[in-house]
Amino acid sequence: MHRDPYDIAIDRILEGADGDVRLALRAVLRESLQLELRLRALSDEKSIRYDPILTAKRSLN
Repeated sequence: MHRDPYDIAIDRILEGADGDVRLALRAVLRESLQLELRLRALSDEKSIRYDPILTAKRSLN
């Protein structure tokens, strides 16, 4: 029988937290926050790199 990948991931997270749901949730929230911060940093980096105003100013100089 095919198991849902989300169920498998949840089982692994709970196993890593020794079945403690609160600890598992804390770990998931921490990881989510870290991913959000990385995404923001990448987004900021990309917007600076491809800022059309900065690009236009650089081409005029």
